[in-house]
Amino acid sequence: MPCQGLAAAGTAKVRTARTVRMRIRLLPAGTGGQGSSNPLCPTEVSAGHSTMRRLAPSGGLCYSGSMRVPGIRILSLLVLAAAGAAGGADFVGPDSCKGCHPEAYDTWMKSKHARAESSLSEQQKKDGRCLSCHSPEQVTQATVSVSCETCHGGGQYYSPEYVMKDSELARLVGLVDPSEKQCRSCHDASSPSLRPFDFKESLKAIDHWSAERARRAADPSAKK
Repeated sequence: MPCQGLAAAGTAKVRTARTVRMRIRLLPAGTGGQGSSNPLCPTEVSAGHSTMRRLAPSGGLCYSGSMRVPGIRILSLLVLAAAGAAGGADFVGPDSCKGCHPEAYDTWMKSKHARAESSLSEQQKKDGRCLSCHSPEQVTQATVSVSCETCHGGGQYYSPEYVMKDSELARLVGLVDPSEKQCRSCHDASSPSLRPFDFKESLKAIDHWSAERARRAADPSAKK
């Protein structure tokens, strides 16, 4: 179920200790209203010495659990969560990913995805139907083609390093693990080439994670 809104956002008091255990709950779409007694629709959620009050009743049940975060960042995380849950995060460009994911970036630069826009004819570059897959409209002219965020979602809220260090939080604020359905939204029978699409084989062809995992396994102190 896609995220549409945050069940709890805003803080009454922020703890300044190093870390707290924070619980964020999101609502099932269309569930309850302000003051609802529905257990999935709380009017407030506690996080250490902080209290977050629900501002909107709509949303998707995308996260319900605890995470450790620096206490002074609670407010910013809630703002990020609210924005990420609402959707529409801006693209920040592949160069923003390069610092922490150099192997993935290098692999992408050599891939057909990186050349997706340049593979179009001048006429096709003016056709929105072609650009919707070869260079999604959310990507600026400085970062045309199919880049990291085309598959993983706009990185405006999850790209900061302290967010990416917590996989649950990163997903909460917009990081996407691409599914076969998502890939087929472009690699399907409507493609001009009409090439059969094998999801598992295609994943092997764009493997941009194995080298990074190997590097991290060999050097535990490596930047993550």
